[in-house]
Amino acid sequence: MAMRDSFVLLDSGGRRLWAEVTASWELDEAGLVVLEEACRVKDRLDRMSALMDRDDSAWLSVLTDAHGDYELVIDSLFSEARHYANVLKGLIGELRQLGKRRTVADAGGFGDLAGRIADRRAQTAPTS
Repeated sequence: MAMRDSFVLLDSGGRRLWAEVTASWELDEAGLVVLEEACRVKDRLDRMSALMDRDDSAWLSVLTDAHGDYELVIDSLFSEARHYANVLKGLIGELRQLGKRRTVADAGGFGDLAGRIADRRAQTAPTS
């Protein structure tokens, strides 16, 4: 499968998703468009996760009012991450409907490792 121009713009998570899907599925142009968007969403989720893990000030703040009472304010980053996770789940479901699973011989990679192991065992199993 030819590498698309947008592949070079993906971060590591998006590239891994691209490699795994293209190793396991045959996609037409519409499927590749959906895959590109899924890879972008994966990269956004990875960036949000990294931000939430290292920088509390990006999504959490404590405010004090005139009476000295504290108010804990949680930004919408968590809800955005949850939203993007659902979007990614939907895109992956769409890919499964648009794509055709590669046969064990075509797949390569780790996409269908269990199937390839089972085929190998069946070929080398003693016959009685």
